[in-house]
Amino acid sequence: MIPCAGEGLRRRTVVMMLVLVTALVLVGLGAGVLPARGAEPVLEPDGLSGTVEPMQGPPGTVFAFRVMGLVPNERVGTWLVDPRGGQHDLEEQVFADGTGQASWTWAAPGDAYGGAWTMHGRSFATREEVIVSFVVEGEAIPHTRQASTMVLPDASGEPGTTFTFVARGEFQPWEQVGSWFIQPDGTRLDADQGISADGNGQIYRVWTAPMDAMEGDWVFRARGINTLFQVDIAFHIDRSGYTLPPVPGYEVAPARGPRGTVFWFRADGFVPGERVGMWLILPDGRRQDYRPREWMFADAERGEFVWEWTAPADAPTGSWTMAIRGVSSRVQWNIPFVIEDVVAAPTPVPQPALWVVPERAPRGSTFRFAVSGYLPGEKVFFWAVNPDGRPVPNHRELEADEQGAAAWEWTVEPDEPPGRWVMVSRGDVGRQEGQVTFEVTAPEGLPDAVRVEPARGTPSTTFHFFASGFSAREEVDIWLTGPHEEPRRFDVSFDVREDLRTDEQGQVWWSWTAPENVPGGTWQMTARGADSRVERVVVFGMVRETPLPLPYSVSPASGPPGTVFHFSAEDVPTARAAFWLTAPDGSVIPTDHTDFRERWTLTVGDDGVVAWDWTAPPDAQRGVWLMVLRNRSEDPALDWSRADDPEEWEHELARSAEARRDSVIEFREYVIRFTVE
Repeated sequence: MIPCAGEGLRRRTVVMMLVLVTALVLVGLGAGVLPARGAEPVLEPDGLSGTVEPMQGPPGTVFAFRVMGLVPNERVGTWLVDPRGGQHDLEEQVFADGTGQASWTWAAPGDAYGGAWTMHGRSFATREEVIVSFVVEGEAIPHTRQASTMVLPDASGEPGTTFTFVARGEFQPWEQVGSWFIQPDGTRLDADQGISADGNGQIYRVWTAPMDAMEGDWVFRARGINTLFQVDIAFHIDRSGYTLPPVPGYEVAPARGPRGTVFWFRADGFVPGERVGMWLILPDGRRQDYRPREWMFADAERGEFVWEWTAPADAPTGSWTMAIRGVSSRVQWNIPFVIEDVVAAPTPVPQPALWVVPERAPRGSTFRFAVSGYLPGEKVFFWAVNPDGRPVPNHRELEADEQGAAAWEWTVEPDEPPGRWVMVSRGDVGRQEGQVTFEVTAPEGLPDAVRVEPARGTPSTTFHFFASGFSAREEVDIWLTGPHEEPRRFDVSFDVREDLRTDEQGQVWWSWTAPENVPGGTWQMTARGADSRVERVVVFGMVRETPLPLPYSVSPASGPPGTVFHFSAEDVPTARAAFWLTAPDGSVIPTDHTDFRERWTLTVGDDGVVAWDWTAPPDAQRGVWLMVLRNRSEDPALDWSRADDPEEWEHELARSAEARRDSVIEFREYVIRFTVE
């Protein structure tokens, strides 16, 4: 058969293509285009990426997640964010494999909210975060109900005002709700007791502003434990025209009396309406409840408590102490009084008689005691009780002579506190007690216990303190407790000494100058002996003629939608801070947690100052808004020079995690109030 011209053309075309392919292969081999035998292609990671299978499913679906681009073998932090913004941590730990990939699964529970969910994965090494979105099918979350809040009797009041906060929104019926207060300086004041929503999902909180409450804008914040629903209720404390209450104290009348005497007591300085506890300290140092299982409360207006106590017929004579302590304020007073043996005891059994010589002497002196009225040969124990009602341990014992008498000496140590002491004796057979009082004085008329000059001052005032009763030449620690009961350690500039140490008589003097930004109110300076553990508390008052300057600002304070509000804050303790807003209806912005880290995080300057702007959108709610700024904890820096060695890098990651656990971050929150008109 003779081929046609078209068939020949096709054959020539096929041959030319084969030749061309062969040439390309040879050229490619010569140029090294094909990889060498045994070589694996290397792909450079380009950030984190993630996938999910399936992307949508009903409750019960097992979603499989995968993240690429991680550091090989590193730990991965994982958590979920539901459609309403609630965060759910995963219990299992996730680690990347040798190729930098991590895989894990999550089964949507039967009661999972319907809607868009996000799975978050964070590299512990680079701190990068990947977000994978997926959908749980089902009933969507009902539309968020606007919060309804109210403050009674008014949203403004002076210290001592009792506020009632009411809120209703998305709290579940009977849900436990955490609550606290944010003070004008950004610090947090915890509430004494927890609260729960009622059957209608409504909460109430009754709170009395303390007498030393800061002036300015306060916020009551409540957050549901289960729903994470949060409301902020703004109110104001006004101190204009309010005078600082007098330095608290106590009274007792009469100060001395026989058995059967009705002693009248008064103590103040407590939070109005707070619960108080009381107990008695007997002359031998034992404690006795005043009224067991009975609650007592300070006056709701003046913060004082007045009560009576009748000395029973069998009360031992000697120096007694009535102690009273506020449960929330922790203010405590030890009120001394004496029960005298004026009326003969109803029992005909004779009591031991105890004498002392001298009856009054300075510390370091030797007192001589004699007692009679015990059985011949009976063992007699004795001990002293100091002015605070604390017995001084004594392991000595005596034996009564043929007349039932015994004698001994006792030397007062130089570091013992001055005041009215009691010596107690007790027989081993009849258990009969004898008591005698004697007075220990400070040498050369030095003041007793504690003193401060002046007792009240203003910012920049230099206060001079004195305390005694410590061991000789021992170190003494001191600290301040401010009006809001926050112990604050500080460096004290001493007049002479570089460190605080007592003299040979166990006495110590020091000074402190109040800074300009010190808040007004009742302060306590506490001194504690490092060896003796003796503690002395000096109460003094601080008066401010002008309100404490606020560490934040907003400009302008009000404006219509579209206004650019400029905010600033000072003394922010960390390098990063986050902010968010609370609208007039109580809702929190942003509601989308996925962009919170990027859009709502600020960098704080080295001087602790941060400034930022926010533009009110055209549809912004009219009313009072709250701009909230809260500093964020910073992770310890990683040493990236150790990343090349897998073993070294594992140790570095462990070190960083340990440092994060041990680090103590001071959290501070500022709540800035402004108005959209």
